[in-house]
Amino acid sequence: MISVIIPYYNPDSDPLLEHLLGRAVKSALAQSVDIEVIVVDDGSPNPPRSIIGELGDSRARLLEAPHGRLGAARNHGIEASRGDVLAFLDADDYYFEGTLKPCLECMLSHEADLLGFGFRICSSEECDAPQPATARCTEPVTGNRYMIGNTPYGSSCMYLISRSLICDNSLRFAEGTYMEDEDFTPRLLFFSRRFVQCNVVTYAYCRRKDSITTSPMYDERAANTLNVLSRLQKFMSDHEEDDCRGLERKIRFLAVDHLRNTMRRPDWRKALPLQTEALHNLGLWPLQEAPYGLGYRIFVALSGTAAGRKILHMNEKRYRE
Repeated sequence: MISVIIPYYNPDSDPLLEHLLGRAVKSALAQSVDIEVIVVDDGSPNPPRSIIGELGDSRARLLEAPHGRLGAARNHGIEASRGDVLAFLDADDYYFEGTLKPCLECMLSHEADLLGFGFRICSSEECDAPQPATARCTEPVTGNRYMIGNTPYGSSCMYLISRSLICDNSLRFAEGTYMEDEDFTPRLLFFSRRFVQCNVVTYAYCRRKDSITTSPMYDERAANTLNVLSRLQKFMSDHEEDDCRGLERKIRFLAVDHLRNTMRRPDWRKALPLQTEALHNLGLWPLQEAPYGLGYRIFVALSGTAAGRKILHMNEKRYRE
């Protein structure tokens, strides 16, 4: 059975969020697999009891928890889940019809403990995803081996995860913070012994202007990213006897992402020296050269000079606009 865990927080009792939650739950229940859906309300003033009740489906249930942000809600869901496979679905996103089954079949046939699937960025309205004629998975590799040569999805929502992988390694999300996925998924991949990537586009990622991921929150986002980098470095040092090249690559790319986000800020000239100093304190600045591809090498080269940083800002500015 797949346990789909949906964290939900609606501080203003916004009807749109309630509608989107209903869509998310229905998209999971419509999948042709043995499934349970656990909605974890993260301290909303009006928990969505009526939404779950109106569905009239015993496979969907509601947990009510104190406000602890996404990480805490997901941890509550993990503890309450019963499935052999776990999946995370954000309340404003949804699954494309008939897509979890081929992913689960790929996962089981390869005896994988972790499977990544495709996603498509959508508006809040329904959208279609082109599907391959045949579902295929890559050959199993360790998650660390995959991270050495690839940049995995940062969102935990893009995976099917075996319960044993989470429980045997005591994996949980950081609580009371943002960027909890960037801390969780590298550790998830590090411990994975058989990771496969499936070509089925399963997840509809819906961007909203007022969502957490699109809200500026520049200083808070920067502080959370630095905390993630510090925790990942500590995790890597705790496993220094293991092959940590995949983790090292992830840390370096996350440092680059941190600088890219800094250069998108309206106050980037003031913020950049502060953030490079913070990276320096973590041993991550200046950026280190590494054979990670042309884009990485160009960014490292340009970041080393004032003129280069100006060029990088002009390139990143278009993302904010």
